[in-house]
Amino acid sequence: MICAVLISANACGLQFTEGSSESKDEKEKNKEKEDATLPISTEAVYLPGDTQLKIKSLERTDEDTAILKFQITNNSDEEINIYHSLREAFPDSENVSGFSLIDVNAKEAYYPIRSEKEEEYGDKPCYCSDFYEDVDLTKLKPGETRDLWAGYPEPPKELDTVSVATPITAPIHDVPITDGDSDPPKKLPDDPDEPIIRSLHSKQENEETGTTRNESGDEINVALSSDVLFEVDESELTSEANEILEDTAEEIDNSGVEKVEIDGYTDDTGSDSINDPLSKERAKAVAERLTELIDRDDINYDTQGHGSDDPVADNSSEEGRAKNRRTTVSYSADQSNDEQESENGSNDSSDPADDDTILGEAGPDDQDEDTENLEVAVNAVQRSSSGGLTSLTYTITNNGNEEADPIYHFLKSGIFNCGQASDSRLDGIQLIDEKTNTKYKTLTKSNEDCLAPKGNGDAADIAAGESRTVWSSYWTEDETSKVTVDIPGFEPVKNVPVS
Repeated sequence: MICAVLISANACGLQFTEGSSESKDEKEKNKEKEDATLPISTEAVYLPGDTQLKIKSLERTDEDTAILKFQITNNSDEEINIYHSLREAFPDSENVSGFSLIDVNAKEAYYPIRSEKEEEYGDKPCYCSDFYEDVDLTKLKPGETRDLWAGYPEPPKELDTVSVATPITAPIHDVPITDGDSDPPKKLPDDPDEPIIRSLHSKQENEETGTTRNESGDEINVALSSDVLFEVDESELTSEANEILEDTAEEIDNSGVEKVEIDGYTDDTGSDSINDPLSKERAKAVAERLTELIDRDDINYDTQGHGSDDPVADNSSEEGRAKNRRTTVSYSADQSNDEQESENGSNDSSDPADDDTILGEAGPDDQDEDTENLEVAVNAVQRSSSGGLTSLTYTITNNGNEEADPIYHFLKSGIFNCGQASDSRLDGIQLIDEKTNTKYKTLTKSNEDCLAPKGNGDAADIAAGESRTVWSSYWTEDETSKVTVDIPGFEPVKNVPVS
């Protein structure tokens, strides 16, 4: 067992000969498993000082759970406090509920098991390390290491690796799941709550085609710009609409779905007596064209017109009104049969990015006084070997003479807007694939939180001459090999490789 956890499988004598009957794909997949070894260490960038996070093991148990064991080490010269840093969200403070396991193939995040049994510790205490009885455990002296753990609903049996999302680092990809041979750190509650499994919501925009794509688990929603599909106040499709709808039709045709919902929307200019029937006629026009483009005849199309209801942007600006003029195509696709593995083999290693690595740098935008003494360096853009889940890591340096609060700038920019007010996360930093004109937006979860660091607390401030490394997560296409990193207030960092 120690061999399997600490070193690669080949070192344990698990080697394949030339006569192996494995296919090339199977060999490559097994090679990825061998490369995914533990422990995995990375800098805990969202804790004060020089702090290290080490993932020790992730083991299945006999109780249909999985136990994640990890360590936090204080390598600095001063005491640090992890009291609020490891929680999921307010009001949790005294536990490690913020660590989740991401099943990349299913686009789902597993959170620690909860139970109402120990009511003195809160309304739904966590099956994980906590500091309720000894708050001093949140304090780490210089050189001290704290061993911690969290228990989760067991991931699917066929799942070999997960990404571990934490409140203090970018997601750690390709963490192997092993079969445990030791007792859990704590007895499983007799009455655990229903598993907390949140779907991941991805969003990408294509300015060239005017489409916005939202995915959540099996649910797919494609918003098509009415300005591209139709002439003003018309419901007859333009010649440009064909190419866009052909792509949508091909996806639907291959998905096996039996029902497609098509909804038309307008902006708030004009009256309901015009907007309502116009939006419905446009939805019907899209449905008719899809029917012509799709070979199958067993699909039911449900069309609705909503006029100016349910805007997705502010109607007070032309940009906002343009986003509201849309026709959406929604369907539920069973992704279980899809090829989930990355075709480009982008990941060479499961090790987290070295924060000293610089793939590109940018100074402040000349027009933004809030960032005039700051500069940003992109450390890594890493995609899970399972594809999709992609983490951006970047470092902000304060070259000024006073403490800086770049989070204040983010607040003013309107990008600091996901999660609860007391636990808001950094949203709005984009990855742009210039080749396909695709903008990737920060991943969110079904509780409207997002995979990005909190913007409050001591970690958000940057002392003069100091740096702070932060991150955000996205869902990128496998063919995206280079991106532009767009951080508001800074010049874009171009041609950053996706590894």
